[in-house]
Amino acid sequence: MSGDRNAPLAERIAASALTLAARRVLVTGMSAVGTAVVARLLGVGSFGELSSALAAFWLAAALSDFGFGLVLGRDLAFDPPARGRLLRAALHVQVAWSLLPALALVALAGASGFTETRGLVLLVLAPAVAFDGLGGARQMFFVLYRTRQLAAIDIATNVVQLGAMVAVAAAGGGPVGVAATLSLGSILNTVAVARAGFRLVDGAPPTAADRRRLLTRALPLGLASFTASVYFTADLVLLGWLVDRSDLGEYAAACKVLSLLVAVPGLVMLAALPGLATAAQDRDALTALAARVGHWLVVLGLPLCVGAGVFARPLVHVLFGAGYDGAIPLLRILALAGAIAMLGNLLGTLLVARSVVRPMLVQNALAAVLNVGGNLLLVPVYGVTASAWLTVATEIFVCASSLYVLRGRVGYSALLNAATRPAVALVGMAATGAALQARPALGIPAAGLVFFLLLQRLHAWPVELQADGWSRGIIKRYRS
Repeated sequence: MSGDRNAPLAERIAASALTLAARRVLVTGMSAVGTAVVARLLGVGSFGELSSALAAFWLAAALSDFGFGLVLGRDLAFDPPARGRLLRAALHVQVAWSLLPALALVALAGASGFTETRGLVLLVLAPAVAFDGLGGARQMFFVLYRTRQLAAIDIATNVVQLGAMVAVAAAGGGPVGVAATLSLGSILNTVAVARAGFRLVDGAPPTAADRRRLLTRALPLGLASFTASVYFTADLVLLGWLVDRSDLGEYAAACKVLSLLVAVPGLVMLAALPGLATAAQDRDALTALAARVGHWLVVLGLPLCVGAGVFARPLVHVLFGAGYDGAIPLLRILALAGAIAMLGNLLGTLLVARSVVRPMLVQNALAAVLNVGGNLLLVPVYGVTASAWLTVATEIFVCASSLYVLRGRVGYSALLNAATRPAVALVGMAATGAALQARPALGIPAAGLVFFLLLQRLHAWPVELQADGWSRGIIKRYRS
């Protein structure tokens, strides 16, 4: 019965996920084109320097969020009457908090040298981190399942940002000019989303207790979230000091593809968090909803990782050119890491929904030590390949730890059952792609067609997309 009670909630998540997936496909496509052009215009070395500095920027952005988004995504779903107060409390706390990572980025720029390329790139990115304090408003669109409005803002600002970045790179602006354009675009997006998000709530002022409660609840989640960002991103930051510019550029290219691979699943989980939080205290309801969300990840996310691994060579050549051939074996390794990370993303969201914070903090801290320590020890000897395999090892550790912590809280058999038939379709897709690997113009569409046909034959689509289920309603709602 819990699964039936959960159906309307799952349907709203599915509608939100469809919108986010469509938005992410457009943004990812634009980002891929923009990155390809910028990487070719800058060259391997300069692209590596830019990417290493951007990795530090994303870490600073993660520190700026510091769990506030996760707490809001959970609490706004629990307490609708207090949404205005909670959102404004987040604004007050997070704006002040965001100044710290922004200043840290300025300090890192000084350590790199304000006259050096990396230092200048870090310096121009710092203002965007300061504006991230407005980012809590984004959670309102997820909680209210109004993701179409959010998608419209994101797409519009991304079009402007990517067009400007390509223009600056073509005009000879170099890594610094590209970074400055990215920083301005990020600020524009954050401000636009914040203005629209605050229009969705009342004007109730927060109390001092609201701000204290938010800060104390965000602290453990923030530490867990930030350490997760460290183990996923720190390698690219460290490699800026451990390897030469050419190796750095090739690894950065593979990491860029990895970030594109995990983008859609990450947004699906953001859309799912409020629903999972409301079902968190009912094991059966949580299991049923998690199984449906996991089903979506297998159908939407894993095919991207499988395709990137099988067709790494043509993918790298199309995106970055033959000058990035060293990224091909790295991409195959990181595609495996991306597939494992999708499971870790689902499990991590379940931990947040169940408020199981301390074990998550411990596991992420250990994962960060494993990744950072491993890079410092192994990269000087084995190069960037060691860094790629360390990413895989870290994701395996995180998944295994999360599975152990969640035992008894979620029914694993339901999750496995939901993934079995789509996994069979994935095997068929991978086999077809591997057989036609030497002819990607034929192999890519053939692999996609086999995956689609097997999903149809096995009735392995998510229930929300099956023709005899709710799909007609979701399509009607999505078009309206």
